[in-house]
Amino acid sequence: MAKVMFVSPRMDIQNLAIKVAPLEQLPHCHPILFRVVNGQEVQSVVEEAKNEHVDIMIARGQQASLIKQMMGVPLVELLLTGQEMGVMVEAAKKLVQMEHPSIAVIGLSNMYSDMQEFDRLFHVKLHQYIVDNTDQIEDAVKQAVQDGNNVILGGDITRRYAQKCGMPSMFVNSGRESIANALRQAELIALTIDREKENTAQMRALLDYSFNGILQLSPDGRVVRLNHVAESMLDLHSGVAVGCLVDRLIPELDTTIFEEVLHKGKDAFARVMRLRGRTFLVNVAPILVGEQVGGVILSLQESLALSRMESNVRQAIYRQGFVAAFHFSEFSYVHSAAMKQMLGTAKICAKSNAPLLIIGPEGTEKVPLAQSIHNESNRREHSFAVFHCGCVDPEQCSLALFGRGGQDAASHGMFESAHDGTLLLEDVEYLSPDAQRRLLHYLQTGTSIPCGVYSPQRLDVRVMATTSCNLAEHMEQRSFFASLFYALNVFSLKIPPLRERKEDLDPLIDLTINRMERQYGRYLSLTKDAKHELLIYPWPGNLPQLQAFCERLLLMSPHRSVNRDFVRRLLLEAYPVVLDLPSAGQQRVESPEAAVLVRLMAQYDGNRELIAKRLGISKTTLWRRLKKLGIEEDTKSLEPENVP
Repeated sequence: MAKVMFVSPRMDIQNLAIKVAPLEQLPHCHPILFRVVNGQEVQSVVEEAKNEHVDIMIARGQQASLIKQMMGVPLVELLLTGQEMGVMVEAAKKLVQMEHPSIAVIGLSNMYSDMQEFDRLFHVKLHQYIVDNTDQIEDAVKQAVQDGNNVILGGDITRRYAQKCGMPSMFVNSGRESIANALRQAELIALTIDREKENTAQMRALLDYSFNGILQLSPDGRVVRLNHVAESMLDLHSGVAVGCLVDRLIPELDTTIFEEVLHKGKDAFARVMRLRGRTFLVNVAPILVGEQVGGVILSLQESLALSRMESNVRQAIYRQGFVAAFHFSEFSYVHSAAMKQMLGTAKICAKSNAPLLIIGPEGTEKVPLAQSIHNESNRREHSFAVFHCGCVDPEQCSLALFGRGGQDAASHGMFESAHDGTLLLEDVEYLSPDAQRRLLHYLQTGTSIPCGVYSPQRLDVRVMATTSCNLAEHMEQRSFFASLFYALNVFSLKIPPLRERKEDLDPLIDLTINRMERQYGRYLSLTKDAKHELLIYPWPGNLPQLQAFCERLLLMSPHRSVNRDFVRRLLLEAYPVVLDLPSAGQQRVESPEAAVLVRLMAQYDGNRELIAKRLGISKTTLWRRLKKLGIEEDTKSLEPENVP
């Protein structure tokens, strides 16, 4: 918060300001000191303000001008508003008992707002006598008298000279509106001061707690600030470097790197220099203010520290953005035997550092499963990096994964980001041939080969991969290396689709709807037959489809209670079903229920007894549904994999 001092020439102005201040929203102005002074006492109040470390001053007229000359803090000038001056003009007319008097307004320009329209509005002749300092007020009063004005408006000094001349006069008083305006301006300045203090504190914290030596330089190469690490690295005495030219401070520094940074605004990274008898890795980055370079940041890292960097420091750097959020405890909805068995195997895999291949249809829990395994492993405190193989152009795949080598073009890849942790390769079948070779080399040797040069780097990364396809087909087509498949497939986990996990579906639907209810503040109640409709739907899109539909159901339901008909209609609107039938070619099935029955007819080879048992209905009810939905006997021959 900013300390404010409100300086007024009269006690009545101060008393009014004390009443107005609590009524305004001034969270950044605290405390507010109120002082009443005349012109001769301004020096003393300025000294007090300096001793009290006042951040903002509020004053008017002569006092404001003097304070501006004596202090370097922001000053808010108390400007009389047009409304307040209008009130003064009406009071002056009553004082001289004239309908159309000639009125002189005398004072400094920082006291009055625009009064050009006052002649027309108040039917007076208004003359302004604006002076640069108080020494000119006496001459202004004499000129006003000579010009035939009937009354003079001004401050205390103006009134004293007017009384000497026998002229009627009035003191222009600051009112509630001008005081409130000044306080609001002070609040805006205080907010800016607070933000600047916060930014400065953050910058200082960044500098002081950085592991690198950091210097901020002005465009002409002078040191603006530096941290203690830089002083220690360069053997500089505290406080002597600020303001010095950096080339005189560090004569060995190659300042030619600044030219490109200053003139082109480009970074200069990883320059090795010998400074003060030590070898440093030097980085230079521009400080851009709009499109202009307002200086540079010089970062120094001692080369010895690079090779000896503690693993926990490196871990803290890489964990930014590479964190696994999911844990095994969040699979609480799993009740199916297949998933339980798979999760048990996954926990065993977590104890190993061997490669792992996770197989499952699109939309199943492949990434959450990988995150859970990572969080259960001894790598849990290190980075979990995810690389989407299908989202990178094939020619860029190796570069993104393994980086580029060479002193002039060094760049880090995902493997280095995952050092000591886990790297998950999503949709591994999309890896380019070159990336496959490099990945195979890493799995066999533990060394990563960057692009551009042959400079193997030993890294400790556990590799996991996911796929939604049959990699054997890709191996037959020679688009995926068989040797890489065998290297990745030390452990493998298969996640079944939702249509094969009916025991998981019921709690998963409840869990998803409950989460959506908390998100939107709406509540939904499914009838028993509505829930049954969701349970028998095959959910070909798996989890994303289920979650999207539950959100749609919650938002589009006109009532809290939802029945089967509404669920059916919404399913058909969202996911119209098209099936490939052997006898009729491609045919649109008119309801999700029909699609389910067709799939079950194919799965159980038309055995209605088994189908009825699966659905929990009688054979008679099943026959009626088949007849109602127009499902023919030839659907018995439909193979299950052709049905969504």
